[in-house]
Amino acid sequence: MKLSHLIALTAGLAAVAVTPLASADDGPSSDKATALERAASQVASSDEPVGHQEGMGVANLQGRYAIANRPEKVGNARHFGTLGFSTRAFYGELFNYAFGLAIEVGGTYEAGLAYKADLLPLGGAVALGKRGFVMLAGGAGVSGVALETIPFAVRFPLDLRLEIEPVDALRVVVGAEVAWTPFTTARREGAPRGPFADEIGFVLAMGPSRAEHRGKYAMWKGYYLGVDYRETMGTPILGMIAGFNFGSAQ
Repeated sequence: MKLSHLIALTAGLAAVAVTPLASADDGPSSDKATALERAASQVASSDEPVGHQEGMGVANLQGRYAIANRPEKVGNARHFGTLGFSTRAFYGELFNYAFGLAIEVGGTYEAGLAYKADLLPLGGAVALGKRGFVMLAGGAGVSGVALETIPFAVRFPLDLRLEIEPVDALRVVVGAEVAWTPFTTARREGAPRGPFADEIGFVLAMGPSRAEHRGKYAMWKGYYLGVDYRETMGTPILGMIAGFNFGSAQ
């Protein structure tokens, strides 16, 4: 039983206990019944949601093919192919608590396994109504490529993302990421175009979407194509991405 239920029932029983003892003609049973009815009414009304919060979540499943511009800096690994899953979500009204998760696994022809996993539990988002959102989230993760091509590193990413439907049935995603790898010397200061960070990345994708409006937000899904650019260990890596996104809203 909820605390509010207990308080309401306690109040009702207290009202019954203090009902004046009157004569049978005054109908004390009727007074007690009325008090209990009021208590029951309070219990029923306490089940109604108070300050109901809405939220939205987006998940992406995508494939990526990328080519390193300076493979000699990453163990001559030139071609990268990965499959990734990522999700972003927020909960609230206009300004919201937000979080995310990104996992990527694949490999290179020259050096074997490539991997990345980031958890982004600290973030905030601004809702753009049923059209989308802007989100900034940070956290920690790990990444690398086997055979020390890109050494294993603990990384601390900060991710900025805009997901929006500028017109009906078209979804556009624009993202930027900076990351720091303070414990791996070989991966420090590896972004020529981002001297303030060790690694940087950008993404631009778009595709048709189908939206179902729920409350203040919309649940949508669809395919998309895009480009992906990253810099690590002084190496620009340009990629193409193709995937499927789906979302939920309440």
